[in-house]
Amino acid sequence: MDDTFKLALSYPRFRTLLVVAFAFLAVTLALVGNYSVLSYLVAEQTQEIGVRLALGALRRDIFRSVIGGSMRLVVGGVIIGLVIALIAAQAIEAMLFDVTARDPMTIAAVIALLAVTALTASSIPALRAASVDPLVALRDE
Repeated sequence: MDDTFKLALSYPRFRTLLVVAFAFLAVTLALVGNYSVLSYLVAEQTQEIGVRLALGALRRDIFRSVIGGSMRLVVGGVIIGLVIALIAAQAIEAMLFDVTARDPMTIAAVIALLAVTALTASSIPALRAASVDPLVALRDE
């Protein structure tokens, strides 16, 4: 009887393991992509930031501006991703056991993870760009 019970549950367990593996891969790819894009976008603004510094902008204002722009992009992406996730949740609802596909704690954890990654991805290059010598940035123009 134990063997029959294990055999009956082996396929659902395998499907669950597969979904977990793909979910982990998806979150990892999202974090790497999020970090890469935001870091690149901020690095592209280095000369603009140098010009602003040369014209008298404060470093903290530049830092806030860069972080604010990055977080606006992230909020837009999170809203679009949340809508898509809620629509896709209907498709995987049948494969889940004792868990809903619209678990608010899981969704909040992923959003927080993406926000922390975005904040890190934009703050490191923003600090680097804010420390650029304005004369070097003007000379590069």
